[in-house]
This record gives sequence, structure tokens and C-alpha cells, in this order.
Amino acid sequence: MLGCGRLSVGVVGRLMYGRNTPGTAIEGEPSLLHRRVKRDLLHAVRSGKLQARLPSEEQLARDFGASRTTLRNALLELARDGIVVRRHGIGTFVVDGRRTVMNPLSRLQSLSSMIADSGFVPSVSAISVRARVRNPTAARALGRLDDARLTAIRRTFRADLKPAAVLTEFIPPSKALSEILATFDGNTLPLLDRLYGRVERAVATVTAVNAGRTVARELGISASAAVVRITQVAMSTAGQALAYTDGYLVPEVFTLSVVRQRE
Repeated sequence: MLGCGRLSVGVVGRLMYGRNTPGTAIEGEPSLLHRRVKRDLLHAVRSGKLQARLPSEEQLARDFGASRTTLRNALLELARDGIVVRRHGIGTFVVDGRRTVMNPLSRLQSLSSMIADSGFVPSVSAISVRARVRNPTAARALGRLDDARLTAIRRTFRADLKPAAVLTEFIPPSKALSEILATFDGNTLPLLDRLYGRVERAVATVTAVNAGRTVARELGISASAAVVRITQVAMSTAGQALAYTDGYLVPEVFTLSVVRQRE
């Protein structure tokens, strides 16, 4: 089972991502202020300005220029990401002050947003779009014939210019896809939302593997280095398989976290 931290070769986990994390009540939709406060709090934790036990919500709200509701929502998201732990009647405490990209496995969001939310500057490079690619694994995952040709979108994500991940999406070709790709910025979640209306969830498998020559070259690491491999199928509300992702993450850059609840 996955918790927080690095993965060892051979660890396997299957997860279902959703737009919201079960069991975490967030008041209202995240606003620009909400996101700003969360990022400012995260920066204060990463820089060491906030350590161990945090000040009261009232004090933090004053310090960060936000309402207590906004501040509380930001803290709830940080707790969901595994950055802090909230103990009822006692206080809020920093769990992990390391400077890494937090990847909450239970949340479905673009990788650029995830990198930005962790206090890094995201960028995308080496975008490659290939038409009529044959990938039997992706075709089967999308419920198509093994010899079906798909559009493959591959790119490298960076955090503060450091290579962080390589992702390839396999998507059924269409005229609408070709038109959207003309303004593609590297993030496929909004692209899929435009194509299909809304991506509701994704079923993913997480493993640890050796990078291999191609991934190693793209990430600037050795071929024998361990990387986190995530393969997933993005799905609509109706359960239709929309896209297949094959991604490789640098473990030193990412901290993977998942919230588990007792049944």
C-alpha cells in the first residue's frame, strides 16, 4: 500500500483519482485568494518560517491577509496533501518540510497546477505530437482494437527548470483534437475537458521501475535510476475511457501521498 515517501522497485498500487478527495469537506470552490493563501502557507513551511506547531487560525488569517474560512480551507488542503496534520482541540502541525512537489494521488489535476501549488515554477518542454501511433496496451485500455491507431502526446515537465516528469497521453484521433492541439500548452486535462465535456476520474497503477535509456535521456538521469511509473485511464462521468497515460516521475522531486479511510 502507498503512503507518503519514495517507492522501492517492485511496489505496485492501483488507485482511483477523482475531482474531489473523499472525506475532506472544503467550504465552497477554491478561489484565487484560496490558492494564493495555500501557496503562501506552503512557502512559509518550505522556507522554515512555519515549523512544528502552527499559530492559531486567527493569527494565521491576520498574518496572511485572509478570512478564517479561506485560511481554514487552505489548511484543509495542506492536510489532504500530507503537509500538515490537524489535531482537534490541540492544533495544526507541520508533517514534512522537505521541498518537493506534493502529488496527492487521490486528486485529479494537471501536473503543471500540482507543481505550481507546491511552490515551484512549472514549465513544459519537448512537446511531441505523433499521429497514427500503434500501442496495443493503450488501445485495449481504451476499449479499442489492438491495432487501432492513436494520437500520442509526449512532453517533459519541469519544476524550477529541473526535469521532473515525462508523460505520454494516448488519445483517439479526431478533427476536434487536431484543432485543440494548435494551442496546446502541455496539459492534457483541460484538453480532454474540451473534447469530452469533463474528465471525472482516473484509474491508475503506480509502480517503481528503472528509467531505461529513453526516459533517462529526457530526465537527465542514469538509465538504471529508479523512477515512479504511473499508468492511468481517464474516464468520463458515464465511465467512458477517454485517454491512456504512461508517465514517469523523478522520486527526488515528488512526494506521493494518499488519504486512506477506514471502512
